[in-house]
Amino acid sequence: MTLGSLVALPTVQTALLASGLTLFVVLVKPLVTITALVRRGYEVRTATLTSLGLDQVSEFTLIIVIQALILGRIDSAVFDAIVLTAAATMITSTVTRQYDEQLFRWVDGWLPYESTHERTRNRSSVDPDLTDHVVIVGYGRLGRQLVRICEQRGRPYVVVDHNPEAFDAVRYECDNYVFGDILTDVSREIARVNQAQVLISTVPDRRVTKHLLILDISPDIFVRTRTRDQAETFYKAGADYVIVPDDLAAGALLETLESVFADDIAPEDLRQSELRSLRESERFNEREF
Repeated sequence: MTLGSLVALPTVQTALLASGLTLFVVLVKPLVTITALVRRGYEVRTATLTSLGLDQVSEFTLIIVIQALILGRIDSAVFDAIVLTAAATMITSTVTRQYDEQLFRWVDGWLPYESTHERTRNRSSVDPDLTDHVVIVGYGRLGRQLVRICEQRGRPYVVVDHNPEAFDAVRYECDNYVFGDILTDVSREIARVNQAQVLISTVPDRRVTKHLLILDISPDIFVRTRTRDQAETFYKAGADYVIVPDDLAAGALLETLESVFADDIAPEDLRQSELRSLRESERFNEREF
């Protein structure tokens, strides 16, 4: 409403300036963002979708522009052009977010970098004969714990992650890994998802979870969420199991308390057991190869 009240009938000068600013925000700004993120090691899809979330003039920019007009730092023509650009890019950004996957495929085809397929294949290592394995999406705290459990029980696994900051840890600590986005065909192909027994997403991102649940893939799908309301939604969407960390923690705490109250375990024994578990976890997370 505030933005609409600021839009004025543009002059020729204002219209030309607004057109130039709109092209810059809609085209140049996303390309610069994609280039910067790809050079930092992010996958093209991640870089593209991130840039498409930044292709508009923000409300914070409008606050600065209004202050600049009040202080006489810019004239009214520039102010009107920026306001008009903000209104235009708020409309165009809605369209780009709606068709972000199609735009990604278009961008991936002509950017002067390795294609998503080449980049993912060059930074992945998976046994080509792997079957009945566990696909672990995300290598954060939960992902590391799942890897430890798989290794302790001799279960084959593949870790899929596309965070550049986790690349070295994934490469040195995991037997099989794919450095790419699980939502791309090439990442799922390399991870041999259709030959897996279960896919566990440790990423509490609702958008990623929704994409996983509509995929036509063979393994059982375990996903993670922060709330019980979302858990019910994901069960209805086809999830085989939904991880709600708070519920799991509460259940584990209840079992521990019941054991203590029933004198099945002494508090000191419980303390020593938890200390051993913490040390084992630290050794696993800090090991070097």
